[in-house]
Amino acid sequence: MRSVFRRRWLIGLEREGVTTVGELRALSEEQLRELWNVGPKTIADISEALADRTLRSEDPLWCLELSAAGAIAERDEELIRMRQHGASLGQIARRFGISRERVRQILNREGW
Repeated sequence: MRSVFRRRWLIGLEREGVTTVGELRALSEEQLRELWNVGPKTIADISEALADRTLRSEDPLWCLELSAAGAIAERDEELIRMRQHGASLGQIARRFGISRERVRQILNREGW
């Protein structure tokens, strides 16, 4: 499963002139930390995504972002897994950048 990159992370990287997978791979962890809105979670997600051997250096960064349809389905699966492991609605909401009410709606729709 490919990592889901939040759109704001991709926009932030592109603002800094990083537009391809190769350019992202060339950045050290220290250089990533200096970028706006890049923290430990973003760095972990970048490392995980770049481990995908199917990515080529010339691939654009947007290929790291799942399509809206894919992101929703995978997000919902992860959301349910978190709830199964005891995460609160607030914890899940913060993880995905959505409201607790939206978490509740998704869980209800999926029978939780």
